[in-house]
Order: sequence, then C-alpha cells, then structure tokens
Amino acid sequence: MIRKFLRIFTMVCFLGAAVVGCEIDEEEAEEGSKDAPVVLTVDTWTNGEIANAGDEQWFSFVATASTQRVYVKFSTLTGMRVYLYDDGFNQMGDSLNTRGSASYVNYFEKSLTKGKTYHVKVAGYYSDYSGTYWIGFTESPMQPETVITPLTKNTWLKGDIVQPSSGGTGEQWFSFVATASTQNIYVKFGTLTDLYVCVYDNKYNQIGDGVRLRDNTGRVKSLSKSVTAELTYYIKITGYDGKAGTYWIGFTDSLMQPETVITALTKNTWRSGDIIQPSNGGTGEQWFKFVPNAPTQYIYVKFGALTDLYVSVYDSNYNQIGDGVRLRDDTGRVKSLSKSLITELTYYIKIAGYDGKAGTYWLTFNSTGEAPQ
Repeated sequence: MIRKFLRIFTMVCFLGAAVVGCEIDEEEAEEGSKDAPVVLTVDTWTNGEIANAGDEQWFSFVATASTQRVYVKFSTLTGMRVYLYDDGFNQMGDSLNTRGSASYVNYFEKSLTKGKTYHVKVAGYYSDYSGTYWIGFTESPMQPETVITPLTKNTWLKGDIVQPSSGGTGEQWFSFVATASTQNIYVKFGTLTDLYVCVYDNKYNQIGDGVRLRDNTGRVKSLSKSVTAELTYYIKITGYDGKAGTYWIGFTDSLMQPETVITALTKNTWRSGDIIQPSNGGTGEQWFKFVPNAPTQYIYVKFGALTDLYVSVYDSNYNQIGDGVRLRDDTGRVKSLSKSLITELTYYIKIAGYDGKAGTYWLTFNSTGEAPQ
C-alpha cells in the first residue's frame, strides 16, 4: 500500500567554492494506508474501497464522545473484517466480522476517551474479497447522515420503512419535545403492519425495551413513556423481521389519538355519534367533553345502528373515573350511567363499539336522572 516517489532535491552547499548536488529517495504513504489513514468526520459516510484482493484500508477519527459507534455499509464489497485500534495501534477488542448484501449496515460500539485519536482497519472478509463500501462513526444509535424528523403533538406524520435490499436503511428516526410527564406514542398501520418502537432520551439512552406493535386490521396501537417535560426525546421505528411499508406516527399527552376531534356536549341536548371501525377508515372510537353543573351527572345513550358499546369517563387530567361501562339494547331504549364529579371542571367521554361493532347512536347528559326527549 505504499507508493514510492523519487524526489530529487538539489542541495547547494557552499563549502568554499565547492557546490555539492545530492539526490534523496523518500517514501510517501498512500492515503488509506496505516501511515496515512483517511480521516473520518462524525455522522458522515465516507467512501471506502478494497481495490485488490488481500488489500486493507485504514481510517482514523478523533472521538467526540465517551461512546462511539463505527458503522459500515456494503456496496460491491459485501463482506469485511473491521478492526479498531487506539492511538498506539493496540487492537481494542475483537474485530467486527460481517457479511451481507448491498446497502446492508452493521456496526460495533466502543467506550473511548473523548478527544483521543483512534484507528480503523478494514479488510475483506475472505482474502479474495474486494469492492467498495461506506464507513462512518457516530455518538448516537443513529447511522451516519440519518434524517431526524420532528413530531408535532397531536399530529399524525407518515413514515415509510424501506429495507436495505431496496436501497433503504430499514429504520426511521423521529424526535419530539415532551409536553407532559407521560407521553403516549401512537402508531397507525398502513402497508407496514408489524414494527418495533424504541424510545431514547436526549443523551441517546434507550428508555426501557423496544415494543413490538402489530395489527393488520387498520387499528391504532400505542405505548406510554414517563418522560421529563421540555426535554427532547427520540423514536426509532424499524420493520419487524425485515418487513417494509408505510405507517403513521404521532404523540399526545392524553389518551386520545392524534388529530382526535373532541365534541362538546350540551346538557339535555342529544348529540349524534357514528362509530366507524379502522377496517373502514375510522378509529373505532369517539370523544366528547362536558362541564357538569351538579355533583352527580347522568350520561345517556340512545341506540341507533350501533346497539352495543362502551362508555368511559375521564377527568381533566385524562385519568379514567372507574371502569368503562358496557351499554347495549336493540329495542331503541335509552340506557344511562351516573358519575360523581366536581362541578365546573371539564370531563371527557370516550365511546367505543363493543367487539368491533360500528354504527350510529346519540349521547347527552344532565343531573336530573331523567333522559331528555
């Protein structure tokens, strides 16, 4: 890996009247050799190439954090051995021996000393391997040049997982600024119906285990995390077992899905509702709010095409008040439930069709115990 260049230096020496000319052979190290490694920049992919079978290529980087990940991405070189060395060229741990198809990404993670220089050597997995690849290092669990998409509270954002075999990365990253001490992360499935959700704090420490969410009926799934308000958090979505496709993601500080419409109820006034299940493009639930005018409130349901449903009541902090109540009737009669509440505070009602049922109904409330006409 060393190219030799003959540099002719004419040295003019005045020794009395004598002039002496001399030639010096010097060696200049080739870029990518141990003596002249390619310098890596954090969070940036750098092109690499094992030009000939049996060659090796060297890189160096200055650690930017106490933990770093070194990534490799395959191109025409689909198998390699990656070694890490300290600034004295002492090997640090075992090599990363990895093979895969084009665009496949792998990495190793090491505890380093910030500000010190480290070296990376790449060689073909077998002695007859050659070709191109990419290499980079980061101080986070994200691949180099990862695009992080910010989420807005209560808003759905569309995602699309493309696997490496199709030129993608197999993952997507999002960020959000926590708005409450508990945040709910929602996933709505499209063509991708099976995925993992991992949440990280602002120092890229994973919060709990990754959660697998899956559904092929169009329903929405969620998970909740205890966080610190006003800090930034990260979400990584990956397709399970190599799956790919579209989905939607969002977060809220309530039990309502993103972009939920909350309908205000008026005392003694029937408000129509219509439950549409996810298989038909709906959410399978509807939300209402009301302000009680007395310590005891009665919630009334009049059945239409929907004759079997659940009613759940929540306080102004979205804490559920008691268990959900199942109400059902197919004769057109009105059913009710009562709750002891605090006047002048806002409460929420969630209506959901029982066991996937859908259809129309009416809802209202009062403090008399008699259903309005």
